[in-house]
Amino acid sequence: MNVADDKNTPNDDSSDAIDEDSDVVKDRYQLYTDYNKILRSWLVAYGIGGPILFATNEHLNSVLKCSEYSKLIVSFFLVGVGLQVLNAFINKWCAWHVYYGEADPAWQVRKDYKFFFMVNEWHWLDILFDISAIAMFGIATVWVVTLF
Repeated sequence: MNVADDKNTPNDDSSDAIDEDSDVVKDRYQLYTDYNKILRSWLVAYGIGGPILFATNEHLNSVLKCSEYSKLIVSFFLVGVGLQVLNAFINKWCAWHVYYGEADPAWQVRKDYKFFFMVNEWHWLDILFDISAIAMFGIATVWVVTLF
């Protein structure tokens, strides 16, 4: 089957509403949530793993201590993790407000619901946090590699 023939493929007709109950939409959303969890887990593990490795490996620890960038390297790893935790925190509160608004329509008139619903639609925010964390880890990793 051609992708263009797929009824669940986005098209130019903006009047078509998304059928959130369709199996295809549910499957694609499940894929998104799975990849989101995997990426976040890898980023946090990498960001925490770097400083732990430096603290527990004597050779790495001694090389890092001799570097003028040692505090910056560890800081970049920890800031990258902090960005991921902050992103998860924001997403958690957005999801809770949106969920509660779906369960209680009276909640939807509240300013905090409207604010968190709006933030929940800012997909660029997740991209910004992810790219920033990856950049922090990348820079820190390059600095570590240049120490050897």
